[in-house]
Amino acid sequence: MLVWGDIPSWAYSSVAALMESLKKVDPVTCAHCLRVGEYSRLLAKSAGLSDYQQKVAEFAGILHDVGKIGVQTDITHKPGKLTAEEYQIMKAHSVYSEEIIKPLNVHTFFKQ
Repeated sequence: MLVWGDIPSWAYSSVAALMESLKKVDPVTCAHCLRVGEYSRLLAKSAGLSDYQQKVAEFAGILHDVGKIGVQTDITHKPGKLTAEEYQIMKAHSVYSEEIIKPLNVHTFFKQ
C-alpha cells in the first residue's frame, strides 16, 4: 500500500522505529528532529510544493540528526562551549546519520 503518492507505507514505520531508538537515548534530540520535520513540511507547503514533496521534506527534517544517537549526551547537551575534541565528535553525527540511513537506500524512496 502506498501513502502520499509514491511514499511506501513501510517508510513511516521505518522512520518511527529510528525515532523511537533515538528517543530512548536522547529524547530532547528526538523531539527536536520531529519539530524540524514539521517545520520542513510547513516550509515546503509555503513554497508551493506538492503533498509528496512536502512529505519528503518532512522525512528529511526528521532524519537530519538521527546520527546523534551515536554521540554521548554529555556532549550533545553540554551547556557551554564544546572543546575541540568534543566538537570533532559532534561533527561526526552527520556521518553517523548517513550510516544509519544508508541501508534504507536499497528502496527507491530513500535514494532521493
